[in-house]
Amino acid sequence: MNLQFEREKYLEIVRMKGYSAALTALHHDLDKWEWQTFEGPEGFLPEMWASLEKIREFSIELWDMQLRDPKAPL
Repeated sequence: MNLQFEREKYLEIVRMKGYSAALTALHHDLDKWEWQTFEGPEGFLPEMWASLEKIREFSIELWDMQLRDPKAPL
């Protein structure tokens, strides 16, 4: 399984459906990335660790964007 992080995918979800939908989609995808990184058929993949950290940082960034957006529901 070849997973690639596409930041724009989640920003498009924010534009179309809102922060909650984007964060939910990211959470579900993060679950797949974590499984692949730690428990996939090849075992632990240290090269995926850096990507996983970037995805986690983006999750925090999305939360921060939502908190700064006065129109976004919490």
